[in-house]
Amino acid sequence: MILSDKKIALFLPAVLLLVLFLRLPTFFTPIILSDEAYHSMRANVMLSGGELYRDIIDRKPPLVPLLYALSFLLFGKSNLLPVHILATCWVMATVLAIFHFSRTFFNRKAAVWAVLIYAVSSHSFLARDFHAANRELFMILPLILASRFFLQGGKLAGVLSGAMVGIGFLFKQPAGIQVLPLLLFLLVQRTSWRFRTIRGLHIVIGFLLTLLITALVFWKRGTLGDVIYWLFTANYYYITQKTTLSLSVQRGFITTLSIAAAGSVLWCFGIWECTRSLRIFRSRREANPELFCSLWFLTTIIPVVLGFRFFPHYYLQLYPPLGILAGIRFSEWVSGPRDSRKRRNRLSAVTPALVLIPLVFWMLAFFPRRIPPEPDYRQIGDYIVSATGANDRIFVWGNFAEIYWYTKRNPATRLYNVGLVTGLSGGRPPDIDSVQLPNGMQILLEDFARIPPVLIVDIAPARIRDQHYQPISDYPPIADYLKAYYYLETVIDDIHVYRRKEKVAD
Repeated sequence: MILSDKKIALFLPAVLLLVLFLRLPTFFTPIILSDEAYHSMRANVMLSGGELYRDIIDRKPPLVPLLYALSFLLFGKSNLLPVHILATCWVMATVLAIFHFSRTFFNRKAAVWAVLIYAVSSHSFLARDFHAANRELFMILPLILASRFFLQGGKLAGVLSGAMVGIGFLFKQPAGIQVLPLLLFLLVQRTSWRFRTIRGLHIVIGFLLTLLITALVFWKRGTLGDVIYWLFTANYYYITQKTTLSLSVQRGFITTLSIAAAGSVLWCFGIWECTRSLRIFRSRREANPELFCSLWFLTTIIPVVLGFRFFPHYYLQLYPPLGILAGIRFSEWVSGPRDSRKRRNRLSAVTPALVLIPLVFWMLAFFPRRIPPEPDYRQIGDYIVSATGANDRIFVWGNFAEIYWYTKRNPATRLYNVGLVTGLSGGRPPDIDSVQLPNGMQILLEDFARIPPVLIVDIAPARIRDQHYQPISDYPPIADYLKAYYYLETVIDDIHVYRRKEKVAD
């Protein structure tokens, strides 16, 4: 054993302090990623009396906007500091879950290295991708718990495991893939078919029961039909939106290579142990926890690749099984040589990857800027706040949700992003001619007829986030609407602000 019980009691708080240190930049950065602005927008609409999926849409399950809404209810709208503190506590709980998983099914040495490697590697990339209070950060904890319940066994183990996967699904749909390694591991076990069938049914029942309870809640609120449409039909449009082979290959290669380089210890030792466990299973046909973690890692690649967008934060789903596998292999690799000098040399060889790389990203995290630079959302936001009332609705033509978050002004449409109308979307060519939502324009015009925005903010002339590829002039229904009902009030940092006319000529 590498540590006694007494030293473990000191080690775990030290790891939690390490997590706190690595996430310290999030306490000083008002907003890390535009996704946080979108979650905030939904939460603010809900706190204003709107219904999620009916008055503000989301193609993802409800738990993250609900967490944001609860935090804003307690600490004020658009206040992301408590959300970032919650995210830090959540990551700490995730680290503890990984430690107890590794210690239960492997050994203390593996557990120690697993949590150290995971804690460091899960922060060793750009802050906007790995530090944000995003869905992936929240969904991986219930998946770790699901895996632990499953391997630990017991009468309710299957149901509890499935229920945890269901909770993960309610953070984001890709969590549902966790059912696959659970069932695959049952399939390769040397137990009776009756036992495996019953256990598999328990997992499926636990998973579906969680979703059924959630569906009943939305049914009672009268929005179940909206939930089903946006979570499945609209999400299908998003996944299958046209792209180009060259862009997908380029994004996949560059993103994977850069993330693997930043977390090189986790990736190298994790994949090493994964291939080793598969070889052992092939020769011995023995289903052990190492094999389960390998299946967990390999099946999780599916949602990371699905849609060929390759957003960096998608890769966080891979880190729990990779971290656990890396802990096993690294602990054996370090303690392998009998000569203490060789062991020190091995540790010295990986020190830069474990210390210097995360330290560089930690410093960069205090300044999470986009490349190329963008106008400061605060300047346009301050103007909107001074030019509108607290209950006035606005509309932003483009992907710049920070305006909604900063001004605390609700959108004049259910559509959280104009890309649903134009097709402009991350991970796709900016000039692609493929809409994300076939009826997006109809929904937008219907919403404008019901609640006309006081201001329309056009970011296309400012060339922010490729919106200049999709100017308003390319969309006659919106261009005609703007010309008939609005006039140009001001231009700030090349962002055009239009105000609704008090009187409109017939």
